[in-house]
Amino acid sequence: MKRSRRALLALSAFLVPAVLTMPGAAYAAPSTLFGSTTTGAYKSTYEPVDMYRAFFSGAPGDWTTDPKLTTGKPVNVSFKWTPATVLGGSVDGAIRTFFQNAPADLPIWWTYFHEPEDDINRGDFTAADYRAAWQHVWAISHETGVYKSNVKATLVLMDYTVNPASGRNWLDYYPGTDYVDVLSWDVYNFKEKDADPANDETIQAHVARVPSLAVTQAAGKPYAISEIGYDYAANRPAFLTGLANWARDNNAVFVSYFDEVGGLGDHRLADAGSQTVWRDAASGALFAGAPTAVNNPATGVTSSSATMSCRVDPHNGSYRVTVASWLTVGGASFVETPGITVADGPETVSSTRTGLAANTGYTWRCKVYDAANNLVLKPAALTFTTLP
Repeated sequence: MKRSRRALLALSAFLVPAVLTMPGAAYAAPSTLFGSTTTGAYKSTYEPVDMYRAFFSGAPGDWTTDPKLTTGKPVNVSFKWTPATVLGGSVDGAIRTFFQNAPADLPIWWTYFHEPEDDINRGDFTAADYRAAWQHVWAISHETGVYKSNVKATLVLMDYTVNPASGRNWLDYYPGTDYVDVLSWDVYNFKEKDADPANDETIQAHVARVPSLAVTQAAGKPYAISEIGYDYAANRPAFLTGLANWARDNNAVFVSYFDEVGGLGDHRLADAGSQTVWRDAASGALFAGAPTAVNNPATGVTSSSATMSCRVDPHNGSYRVTVASWLTVGGASFVETPGITVADGPETVSSTRTGLAANTGYTWRCKVYDAANNLVLKPAALTFTTLP
């Protein structure tokens, strides 16, 4: 089964250690994956996408026969047994089979009962039972002979839940940090205005008002969007362009567009402009261009070590990035890391240098090389002084 470069990069993010110390640089997450619902009416016009969102109202489908799960792409798949059914144990076998049969060569994000908030508010079940059922599913997914490192537990909540106007506490639905790998959100209720895109609510303004990203970061989890819909077609291409760039800049794991008629409106990408933007986001064409890089302030500075890093956006290209450092006065003690390859989307490349002299100034900068090993970019150098 053919895998896209972006999907393979996403799989590597699950399997490669997150940090290497000197002389190597850190491995960072690959570019955000852009996808849609599997049944979107217009998806054939802007495929291929990077990933899909698959919904099941009860038991999940079969990995080998259900068209929602046989796309050959990464997938965020949700299923909806009631907590009573899960906790009663009658579907343990089905849960176990679902995880055992999951492909081992694709990123998979599983979600038990997405958007449970309204069901709990109606009294269909309690928040405590929901959390307990989630933990039960998670426990089965981590059994010996069942667990796969590419299959991640992904809690999906409404972003309205973290809107102060909701009166809700999102932690009521959180089964605990040990049971969640990714926090994902269904993002709606944008303040869509008139035909002038400058008057529309951007994704940046939306998450400032409804802080799903800040909540996720505070929880120490990767951020994703399992559903997002925007109805005003005249402004939607500009909105989607901003969304795609924002998602990459903030290391979103994936963004799945809800290409459907939903309860809040008709979100379908029926217009050619929106289709083009989403197709180009998935292919990477939207982000093509020369690489950019900026050094970050040194962190973890002691009398003998410091971590130096830079933020690099290869703009859908592929470059080798190194971290160079030396004594500020005299220029001696020069070290340059072998570097790592960055590709597709923004990455933070870090390296910790040890054995430094106490109370001494050091300078560093990142350096970006192309495939022919030509130095193509070096941002302004920064300095720090080690502690006494």
